[in-house]
Formats: sequence, C-alpha cells, structure tokens
Amino acid sequence: MRQIGASIVTALISMLDADFVFIALPGLGNQFVTELARSSQKLDPANLQRVQKKLQQEKSHARQRAGNLSLPTYPAAASCA
Repeated sequence: MRQIGASIVTALISMLDADFVFIALPGLGNQFVTELARSSQKLDPANLQRVQKKLQQEKSHARQRAGNLSLPTYPAAASCA
C-alpha cells in the first residue's frame, strides 16, 4: 500500500506542478493509517516548515475530535406482530 501511495504522491507532484502533496491511506484492520507527503524542490524550506506545522496541528485536532465523538443512539425497531 505504501509503495502505491508513494507512486501516487510522486505523480501528483509532477502532474499538478504542486509545491506540496499529502495523502493519508487507511490501514487494514488494526493497522495504522499510512501518511505520505512530498514537496517540490522549488518550495522554500520556511514554507515547508509552516506546512508541516499546520499538518501536525490538524492531526492533533483530528485526534481530539475523534476522542470526543459520540455516536447517535437509535431506539430499537418495533416489531410488527
């Protein structure tokens, strides 16, 4: 999965002429999510550091949201006799 993701990230950088590409691929079962990022050589290192910092903040917020997630409860369906 990681090798396919790396190929996708590399292709996106060149096809989109992007400065930065990030993808997250879900793991199977209990496996971790695979995260891949690539930056263009033309991206200023200071800008890359800002992007990396923002990604870390978003990951932290996502973990907090997931921890506070409450799933709705539904009443049991009434059976017809």
